[in-house]
Amino acid sequence: MKQIISKNFLKSLKEYENMFRDEVKVGYSRPSSPYPENQDVVVADVAMWNEFGVPGKIPPRPFFRTAWSVFKTGMKDVLKSSIEKFKEGKHAKSLEFAAIIFQGEVMNQIKDGDWVKNSIETIKRKKSARPLIDTGKLRQSVEIWRE
Repeated sequence: MKQIISKNFLKSLKEYENMFRDEVKVGYSRPSSPYPENQDVVVADVAMWNEFGVPGKIPPRPFFRTAWSVFKTGMKDVLKSSIEKFKEGKHAKSLEFAAIIFQGEVMNQIKDGDWVKNSIETIKRKKSARPLIDTGKLRQSVEIWRE
């Protein structure tokens, strides 16, 4: 008995296989751009110092991990939309869609997160009590890239 497999099925199967090989990353790539206050420091370092803290200097403000928790909680809706895009033959778009949603959540956490307040010295230097918001560079530098 001869089996006939449609070209559309083979195309969908190939895209499905590729879905597990592709990676879309969200974060701060290295090398990243210099930080405005200090050209010897890159944004990825500032993000890491704020995410995990620096003992005796910077309290942890886990904006990235908090964004991931929020993203995972709403993942069902994101996955549903991504699956619809995949069914439409838009595999790359489904990954990008999820990445854009996560990128937005990271940016929201930087802007609106409930973090440990800035020290008095930092408030004097920045002229602001808001943690993670200074020049806006940390928030503006959240990137999406493929590997």
